[in-house]
Amino acid sequence: MVLTMSGCGLFSTRNPENPDTGKSTFQPPTSADIVIANFINAIQEKNIDNYITCLTDSAQSTKNLFSFQPSSEANAKYAAIFQNWSIASEKSCMSNLFNNMPSDGFPVLNFTNSKFDVLLPDSAVYITDYMLLAKHNLTNIPTSFSGTMQLTIIRHSSGLWNVDRWIDLSSNSDSVKITWSILKAQFSY
Repeated sequence: MVLTMSGCGLFSTRNPENPDTGKSTFQPPTSADIVIANFINAIQEKNIDNYITCLTDSAQSTKNLFSFQPSSEANAKYAAIFQNWSIASEKSCMSNLFNNMPSDGFPVLNFTNSKFDVLLPDSAVYITDYMLLAKHNLTNIPTSFSGTMQLTIIRHSSGLWNVDRWIDLSSNSDSVKITWSILKAQFSY
């Protein structure tokens, strides 16, 4: 029996498998511009954990908690939804969006006219026009969202940076005014 088993290769070494690299391009957020890259990649990769890591929560800071200010049109229509918006609201909203997209479909997020309006050693303000295309499978909700976002990004005592405040604005050129705030309200269930 030993002679039979030794000839079948049962005890021989095998070639190692390639490591699982996953779909994440997340980098430790050691600067404000890395936070922006992580934010875009998290959306485009449908990676909710990386998305939430881009935002400040109580585990990272006791004095700075994430806040979201919706566009005026969305706030007028969905004020009750945005009254107590939090990290948990963000997670729920984006999870609902990602779960309602085909498994092989990914959001497209484009930033244009982007700039750091303020860039200090411990904080930054990033302003950009955005266009988010999210082809989900719900019929009564738009799939294209655009506007202007202003992100306040802060550095914590750990040396890592996160978005502390997000202000969503309608673009002057956008007559339809379907901003990211509308997406958040529609997927906040």
